[in-house]
Amino acid sequence: MSRARNCLTSIAFLAASCGVASAELSSFIVHSDGTACWYRAYTEQHLRDHPQQNVTSLSFTLTYQEPDEFGLEEFVFRLDASLRDGRQGTAVGPCAVEGLELWCGVECDGGGIYVSAREGRRVLIDLARTGRIAMSYDCGSEDFESGFSLDAGLDDKQFLLSDLLPQFCMPAEY
Repeated sequence: MSRARNCLTSIAFLAASCGVASAELSSFIVHSDGTACWYRAYTEQHLRDHPQQNVTSLSFTLTYQEPDEFGLEEFVFRLDASLRDGRQGTAVGPCAVEGLELWCGVECDGGGIYVSAREGRRVLIDLARTGRIAMSYDCGSEDFESGFSLDAGLDDKQFLLSDLLPQFCMPAEY
C-alpha cells in the first residue's frame, strides 16, 4: 500500500470522525497521489426485507489528481451501481469539499451524491439530497439510451459502504 493512499484514507476519516471544523477539513486531506474505495453488496435477505430497493450493489472510488497545467488539483470519483433489473452503470466526475462532506457530481447536470465519513472507515452515500445521478452518462455523447438515471427512491436514498483494501481499488479517471 502506498503511503499517500494510506494517508488519504486515514486522514479523511480521522478528520470527519474527530469533528474537525468544516473550514479545517480541506487541510486534513493529503494532496498527493492516492485512491480509496468502498463497496457494498446487499444480501438476498436485505433485498427481501426492502422490496422497493433497486440497488443490489454499489462501489465508490475517490482518487486525488495532481494539479493540471492551470494549477488546479481535484478529487474525482467513480460510482458503480448494479440494480435488481440487471442494469449496471457508472458515474464519474469531480468532487468538492463542502463542510465535513464531499459533493461529487456528474457534469452537464447529471446530478450527484453527497459523501460523508462514518465510524469503522465506512462512508455514507446520500442520494436523497440531490435526487438522482446519471449513470453511464457522457455529456458529449449523442447516445443517451446507453445510460440511466439512478433516482432516490423509497429504499434508494442512502447507502452505507465499507472500505476495500487498496489492492482492490482501481483509480477513478475523469
